[in-house]
Amino acid sequence: MERIAAALNGKASPKSVEVFLHPDAKFMGTAVYPFTIASMSEFLKLRSCGAVEAIDNQRVRSIAAMTSKSMDSEPAREATSGPGLWVYCVSSQRLAAHELYSFYFENGKVKRVYFTLAVAPPPPASEGLSLRRLPLQKESPVPDAATLLSADERIAIATRMIEAYNAQDADAYVAFMTDDACEAGYRGAVVREGKEGTRTGLAAAFAKWPQNRAEIRDRQAIGNYVLFREYVTRGPASDGSELVEPFEVIAVYSFEGDKVSRVEFIR
Repeated sequence: MERIAAALNGKASPKSVEVFLHPDAKFMGTAVYPFTIASMSEFLKLRSCGAVEAIDNQRVRSIAAMTSKSMDSEPAREATSGPGLWVYCVSSQRLAAHELYSFYFENGKVKRVYFTLAVAPPPPASEGLSLRRLPLQKESPVPDAATLLSADERIAIATRMIEAYNAQDADAYVAFMTDDACEAGYRGAVVREGKEGTRTGLAAAFAKWPQNRAEIRDRQAIGNYVLFREYVTRGPASDGSELVEPFEVIAVYSFEGDKVSRVEFIR
């Protein structure tokens, strides 16, 4: 892992560590991709990531536990069975957070790399290495003083959005959003675009799942972002379609002043 970290930090050739990769190595993120050192290096570079730190299995499991990642299922046990990488990144949507990349080995070679957004504070960095935050490509606009909110106020607004969601009141939900707000997968495709698109999409979802609810199990504010760990239950569908099993999701609420401009989901 030290050699992989060195390659990603630009201190070693990517080709020098390709020998440690399984021919079928995959990156298990919001989608599944072939994994190579070169592709991950470019991925981190494009997202203004800081120094990559190699960490052992104990710290992988510690971070996974702090982010409330279940370790009861076979995939979760696989995802936390090996060492990993710890890195601070800024996404294209300006979300800044620590990220965990945990590695699963088969016969001494990397076969799977799992991604986790860490919503809990990181454990102390290894001696001799500190993670650095790189500057954003563009300066953030300075908000009007009247719209500056405290962390508690942002959490309260996002909480009221969930209350509206559970009341199946799409109008009340989008009232907390900017006109051009959207809902999307984390660093992925937009699923509901604009305030009106979000209203229409939610109304359709509420009609299909009249018992749909989201329970907030953990909440945290980081800068202009609020992160909720939510437990969602759909209940029976009105159209008779197959029952959706309850699931956990991390929702990231991006704020512009006192309004939410984007909601991203990590599942």
